[in-house]
Amino acid sequence: VSFEDEHDINTITGLLKLYFRELRNPLMTYEYYDYFMEAARITDYEGFMYEIKSIIHSLPAANYATLETLMRHLNRVASHSEVNKMEASNLALIFSVGLLRSSQENFSGIMMSDLQSKIIEVLIQQVDWFFEKEQEQEEEA
Repeated sequence: VSFEDEHDINTITGLLKLYFRELRNPLMTYEYYDYFMEAARITDYEGFMYEIKSIIHSLPAANYATLETLMRHLNRVASHSEVNKMEASNLALIFSVGLLRSSQENFSGIMMSDLQSKIIEVLIQQVDWFFEKEQEQEEEA
């Protein structure tokens, strides 16, 4: 696929959303879905943040690396929200369904969409903290 002649950002975004939605096992994996939903219900902000961080660091290496790249990209998009009107909350609504979903094909996914968006939004907003390198963590200790 060549995007050199494609200038419609909606086409490229649509393709990216479709790719993640069509994965047999979502990027944030069915195996971790319930853990993410439990973490999203934590009312203590710090506890919520550390639990999400712990879960994403448990993802398979390829999923983790892809999630990091995507979240860094979405953070960059959100940093231009004055121009593109795509704040982290909007991006989270758009991408959460494809990245974090239950293996159960029922209404529970719809009922959990707020929690799914909450997780993706905070990943976008706090991408540097969630994906800080181990060396950086050791230097801070």
